[in-house]
Amino acid sequence: MPSGFPKRPRALSPTRVCSVCKTEKPNTEDFFQKRSQRQWRLGLQSYCRTCNKERTKRQHNARRLRALQHYAGSAKPFCACCGESQVEFLGLDHIEGGGNRHRKMGESATSIALWVQRHGFPPGFQVLCHNCNLAKGFYGVCPHKRTTSPTT
Repeated sequence: MPSGFPKRPRALSPTRVCSVCKTEKPNTEDFFQKRSQRQWRLGLQSYCRTCNKERTKRQHNARRLRALQHYAGSAKPFCACCGESQVEFLGLDHIEGGGNRHRKMGESATSIALWVQRHGFPPGFQVLCHNCNLAKGFYGVCPHKRTTSPTT
């Protein structure tokens, strides 16, 4: 082709096979995510949106478990207040408060595990179950730590 003419774009196939689940799906942005600008090649991802969502969820859960294990100091994380060990009930707590301030800096609750990992697991966090964490936030102290019963 002479040098003055633009290159002809390749014709896209109407379907594409996901590289992960091996199912054939329509070759559109509804089924395959666009590649980001940073990636070496623009176009659509080689894996479908469903597989991408599952992969992201697995990565998030693994990152979260690593953070919980680090701050609990054991392979089986547990609540520092009541001892709850069901991972789904556990979360990271700012020991001296400041979770709201942290959120306002742009960190969401889902990315706190990523934030602590990127910052080398800084001190100032502990593992609490969501009940103990909310009680600490609402009442200043968890009912498990109170020595006297509250007045009603």
